[in-house]
Amino acid sequence: LESLKTVKQEQPMMLTVLQTGFADLSVAIQAINDAGVYMMIEKPWKPKEFTHMIKKALSSLDMVLRKEGMLLNRIKSYNLELREFDRV
Repeated sequence: LESLKTVKQEQPMMLTVLQTGFADLSVAIQAINDAGVYMMIEKPWKPKEFTHMIKKALSSLDMVLRKEGMLLNRIKSYNLELREFDRV
């Protein structure tokens, strides 16, 4: 979990997946809370499950990036309005 925490600190937008050989609920909760793990998958996983998980992660990331882009556009718009207000 320590390496996942480090990754999350250095790359906060990165979605991380915890792959484990056994499902331990306490480890899963700790991984989500402490390391910001997006999803946990048990070994052995099936290719179809893995593909579904990756698609879901990419969809989530796309949604976050779209929201971030909308917020950035809103901030730019407010900045333009403030500049116009300062000119008056």
